[in-house]
Amino acid sequence: MSTGGSGEHASLQLSHDLVRIFVGPSLRSLWLRVAAPAVGWRKGRLEQLRLDGEVAEARVLAVERAPITGADEQLWLRYEYRDRTGRRHTGRSDYLSPDEAAGWQAGDIGGVRYSSADPRRSVWVGSLAPRSAGE
Repeated sequence: MSTGGSGEHASLQLSHDLVRIFVGPSLRSLWLRVAAPAVGWRKGRLEQLRLDGEVAEARVLAVERAPITGADEQLWLRYEYRDRTGRRHTGRSDYLSPDEAAGWQAGDIGGVRYSSADPRRSVWVGSLAPRSAGE
């Protein structure tokens, strides 16, 4: 008595192929329509802050291992800064390599740029350029 094993295998393979054919493009389309623009929009917004946000000194609170998997270790800095009204905010840098993060430790002063419209939004810029005597 045969259990029809090869027929079941063919049916499972066909089901797998149909899922790959119909679901794969749907997920790819969803990514291209929803997630990718959101990621690009966020990155563009951060770049805009980096270019024309208000400058503030920031104190490094911690250097932490980022919770991502991969071949290379990634770190980030947690920091705090005050906006022009004196209100304190906290933020986190983008991912940094161990070499980039090695120059920073808790208590160090670096720089951020933040949004004047929403001072809670900031981007870490690292070392601040030296100030001239009149500033």
